[in-house]
Amino acid sequence: MLLHPDELTLAGNLRLDCATYLTSKRRIFERRLQCLRNGKEFRKTDAQQACKIDVNKASKLWTAFDKVGWLDAEWVRQYL
Repeated sequence: MLLHPDELTLAGNLRLDCATYLTSKRRIFERRLQCLRNGKEFRKTDAQQACKIDVNKASKLWTAFDKVGWLDAEWVRQYL
């Protein structure tokens, strides 16, 4: 299984297929790392610009990832 059940629910609610969800997720985290490298704050706007999907959907992904703490610097710093 590629996605956690909660991620399946999130993707389904946003009407994103698995591939689009995973691609958007990867792009958001790549941009998160880029902002961390440059010492910049990571905002919803950054996530929206990184994704090739509707900005409202990208915003909801950012909110969901932020809510569970996935965007915290401590989790992504190891990938610098």
